[in-house]
Amino acid sequence: QQTVQAVEMTLGNKRETLSVGSTRVGGAWVQSRVTPQFRSERVAFQVETRDPKIQISLPPNAEFTELAVDGVRQLDAVDRLNGEQLEVEFDDLVRRSSHTVELWYRFPRSRQNDRRLDFTMPKLASTDWVDQVYWEVVLPSDELMILGPGTLVSENELKWKGPWMLSQASVSASWLEEWVGVEHQTQASSKSHRYVYSGFGQGLEAKIWTAKRWEILGVVCGSIFLSGMLLVHLSWLRRPVVMLLFGCGVMGLGLTFLRKLWPEPEVRLSVRAVAPQAKAAVASTEQELDPDSVDRPHVTEEVGSTQTAGELAT
Repeated sequence: QQTVQAVEMTLGNKRETLSVGSTRVGGAWVQSRVTPQFRSERVAFQVETRDPKIQISLPPNAEFTELAVDGVRQLDAVDRLNGEQLEVEFDDLVRRSSHTVELWYRFPRSRQNDRRLDFTMPKLASTDWVDQVYWEVVLPSDELMILGPGTLVSENELKWKGPWMLSQASVSASWLEEWVGVEHQTQASSKSHRYVYSGFGQGLEAKIWTAKRWEILGVVCGSIFLSGMLLVHLSWLRRPVVMLLFGCGVMGLGLTFLRKLWPEPEVRLSVRAVAPQAKAAVASTEQELDPDSVDRPHVTEEVGSTQTAGELAT
């Protein structure tokens, strides 16, 4: 009978102590609500700092409207705005290093002249990295995204919405609010179109292109009509070889467009809790593949403790 020995290890704190003048951002969420005339953005940060105040740089041409710190609205926030620099102060009576900071601002938009949306995340001074960023885009019911950002990871999946199969967000706005640690607010209409993208780093930028439903339908119908007219008036297009090549080209363009519009599901960048049953299954699989792994310590996500594979399995 084999004896399983437990190996215990004591881990230090995973995070270094923050020094004065440094700021760490664990997560950020940007919600962009779009109308034909405006684009309103709500930004939330998970901030860790020992400083009594921090500086945030707003995106260019942003019209700042409101600020909330730890769920409390700051009525004098507009007075502390200097150009694109916003000064955020923390309550001296609250002795903690972790805070939530929420911003609201908007941009003018003319949908008739510009169908591109440019995303620029606000920058925090003394911070060169953000662990996790989610960008949520909410479009009107008559507007669809035709080309997503290539610099962020898609968090969307194909779902049926009425008679159409459309790309839709795989996470809800309520989940994003709970993840970043802010209060729940009124959600967008179920008729609107939601898209979510994720990434990490400081100063993220992205672009998307949108179109109205009737514009997409018009382009598709026009392409079909033009192809039919060409086949009728140009006899050489009706040759089998030409039609085969033409069909392969159309299929290739269609698949390329669909791949950009609805990319393959990516691994979620956020760290989530693992169920005990899943941990036990992983430990059991590792033991079957490598019996010697039972004596190696498996470090858990909790600070200050470890468990062996045998303990995880039980």
